[in-house]
Amino acid sequence: MKWQTLRHNGVAFPPTYQSQISKIRIKNEIVTLTLDQEEMLMAWAKKKDTPYVLDPVFQRNFLDDLKTKLDARFTDITLADIDFTELHALADREKTANLADDEKKKRSAERKRERDELKAKFGFATIDGIETEVGAYLVEPPGILMGRGAHPLRGKWKDRVQPTDVTLNLDEDAPVPAGAWKEIVHEHDAMWIATWYDKLSDKRKYVWLADSSHLRQERDQEKYLKAAKLEKNVEQVRDEIRKLMAFEDTRGRAALDRDEHKTRAELKSLEEKMLRANAANDPPARAKSESAREKLLIELQQIEKRREKIHAAEMKKRQLATVCYLIDRLAMRVGDEKDEDEADTVGASTLRVEHIHIAPDHIAFDFLGKDSVQWAKTLPLDEKEQPLARNLRDLSRGKQPGDQIFDKIDSTHVNQFLGGIVAGLTAKVFRTYHGTHAVRAYLEHAGDVTDATPGYRKEMIAKLANLEAAVVCNHKRTPPKNWEENLIKREVEVGKLRDAKPDVSKLIAQIPAREKTVAHLLATKPDPQSLEQQVKSRADALNKARAAQADLPKLDATLAARQVALDKLIAEQKKASASAEADLKKKQAALSALEKQKPPKAKKALATYNKRLRAARRALAESKKQNGARLKRLKDRVAAARKALDAASKTKRVKSRSVNARVKQAQVALKRAQDAFAHAPQRYAERLAKSQAALEQARVAPDIAQKNFEERVERAALQLELAKQTRDYNLGTSLKNYIDPRVYKSWGDYAGYDWKRLYTKALQRKFAWVEKERGKWKS
Repeated sequence: MKWQTLRHNGVAFPPTYQSQISKIRIKNEIVTLTLDQEEMLMAWAKKKDTPYVLDPVFQRNFLDDLKTKLDARFTDITLADIDFTELHALADREKTANLADDEKKKRSAERKRERDELKAKFGFATIDGIETEVGAYLVEPPGILMGRGAHPLRGKWKDRVQPTDVTLNLDEDAPVPAGAWKEIVHEHDAMWIATWYDKLSDKRKYVWLADSSHLRQERDQEKYLKAAKLEKNVEQVRDEIRKLMAFEDTRGRAALDRDEHKTRAELKSLEEKMLRANAANDPPARAKSESAREKLLIELQQIEKRREKIHAAEMKKRQLATVCYLIDRLAMRVGDEKDEDEADTVGASTLRVEHIHIAPDHIAFDFLGKDSVQWAKTLPLDEKEQPLARNLRDLSRGKQPGDQIFDKIDSTHVNQFLGGIVAGLTAKVFRTYHGTHAVRAYLEHAGDVTDATPGYRKEMIAKLANLEAAVVCNHKRTPPKNWEENLIKREVEVGKLRDAKPDVSKLIAQIPAREKTVAHLLATKPDPQSLEQQVKSRADALNKARAAQADLPKLDATLAARQVALDKLIAEQKKASASAEADLKKKQAALSALEKQKPPKAKKALATYNKRLRAARRALAESKKQNGARLKRLKDRVAAARKALDAASKTKRVKSRSVNARVKQAQVALKRAQDAFAHAPQRYAERLAKSQAALEQARVAPDIAQKNFEERVERAALQLELAKQTRDYNLGTSLKNYIDPRVYKSWGDYAGYDWKRLYTKALQRKFAWVEKERGKWKS
């Protein structure tokens, strides 16, 4: 799995520290700080309310590194000599900053924009023309090493990584990203794009391709294939290990014994000659015998050295076999292949005498494993384990507690030996095999799991299988500080849930109403003849309505006649009004003419004049009265005619609306009747089926409510039990690195459980290749 081309933009570096204070008081002396010094002190200030600052190891490690940053005159300072007041205030302000919601949103959006820009530039590499995600492309910022477990380096300072510290991995023709890099290499079988040396851990650190990259997925598949290959050949491997556990060089020892026996026989014969030479007082013969005797003594010394070499070779092979036995029997790491963030990690090949205790009935192991997590297990000392106990005793004899038990071998010897049994087999494969085997074995013995088994039970089984792998691989963790408090809360919640039994009386009370509805439906089954007769009746009603609608034009004739009568009266009224007005004007003119005349002085003439004047006035008044009466009669007739016209118009509107409404209603009624005649049986059957289903649902509802309640209680209780059992173990490590996901996939397919529910989105991408697998579960 070598790539041909690898292109990328390098790695992203954290922003430069921005100074917030320039001076600090140390031993009552004002000291001007460099950026590195200030950054280091600020990091400590931010830890002020945490338990870390109370840890003596954490304090000592930090102070030792701080002294290397300060002037030589401060080599004897303590943390109490430093005035952190201003730095503590800055740290508090950062934690308690009360920003407006708009400002929070603005800053959040800005940070997201910056992350997206970094992702776009550094988050991808192109491998053989395929764009692939890069894992953690941001170089670790400087800071205090927190460590996991009782890490001996906790509190040490991690220095800032500069571009000049970083080596990039690219193909030979790739453009080199801008920057003053330490080196450009072309390792075609590597899956990292950048590396640098970490002084703190004394190891190299890498920026890897993301787990979802095709190369990483191919490596993952290869890893699990090796574990599967070991499973097929594990008994052969164990047979070879057992043979070597009691290894003796019988041929070498037999040859040695023959040589020793021959030499000692020659020595005995020579000593007898020397006695005879002494008795015969033969100095030359005696001298010759003594010379030969010296040679034989030298040969015996050489034989003893050969014996020691054979014993050493036997012990080396027994060391090798014992280490392999521990790797297989207890899933130990090999020991001298530490990750970059480990310190003094112990494994099988680096066990010391102080790490084991052999009692009459057991062997106890106790040491710090990976991440400085305690590795403590006890192995019952039955007949099967006696060869292990014998070898541990023999290999520890004469050694001090701090001496290594297996001082003649390392991981290279182990891997060479294992690879000689099964090609490609190394010590690391055993942990993958044991993690996967633990899960499979648990799932196979978890009982009968079917599609009908509730999902939460399946999940519990799957996670308990995961726990088995975590226990086998010793993936321990330190529980959170508030774990016990949260456990008590969860126990209380489960108790409340148990007490909150469902009230099924309301559900039971619904059953009679449902039964009544069904009974009513059964009694009111639609009659086809009745429905057909209803269609005919609705059709007759529609015909009558339409006949009435056809008579509506007759109303228009009535309305027109009344309109003509009204118009005639209005014309007559106008004519009478004009005639009356002319008559009045004429009589008014005659009166006015008389009134303008000068009354005569003669008595008789004056009387005649006055008589005429009175007659003119009466004529005018009489005309007004007669014309007024006539005009009033005409006005009343016009009003009556207008009223009659309005009444006729209203009658037309009302009757038209009513008749049209009757037609429309009759049409709708007919359509409904026709629809009922055509579909009523089917709808009735559907309503009846629905009501009967509702009745059945109502009858089983109390039992379902009780079952759901019991399942909720069981689910909560199982989750609580799982939390208790996994208190000291991290399930994620084995799930990510040691359990073949194909086991969960095939089991999930068999049990009707979606295997992806166990994995985070990131791990689902890492194991995307599993979706193509179609393995059959061996139930």
